[in-house]
Amino acid sequence: MSEHVIKPLTPETWPAFAALADKHNGVWAAAGAPGSTPTSRRARIYYRKEHEEGLVERADYRITCFFTDRDRRRSGLASEALAGALDLIAQAGGGLVESFPQDTGGAKKSASFLFNATRTIFEAAGFEAQRPIGKADHVLMTKRVPPR
Repeated sequence: MSEHVIKPLTPETWPAFAALADKHNGVWAAAGAPGSTPTSRRARIYYRKEHEEGLVERADYRITCFFTDRDRRRSGLASEALAGALDLIAQAGGGLVESFPQDTGGAKKSASFLFNATRTIFEAAGFEAQRPIGKADHVLMTKRVPPR
């Protein structure tokens, strides 16, 4: 059992996220108001044209980024955060979830550059690889989450 509690980013939880970002002198592209991540609200993504080519079904949710305190990296928090996000999605009615984790091919990479975590973490959570996307060895992965 984890000692951590996973919560959605909302106006109520924003101060905790802001404190984490401030500790690290900001987070790349973290500007903007807090909110949920349904794809209808976060339609802008890098490599959009490539993403939409061959798309069979549009995802209901997109997990875009993990940001972990540098003092806690490589401790399993990304896996916990992913499990927590999937639980919140199930509570909200479930649906198709997508993400673009990095396929490191087993090579050790600096945790500070693994924005979407790794393919291995997503595979362990039941995601299936669809196809490579973008640069830096990212892969489009999806999982259907049933409602709870």
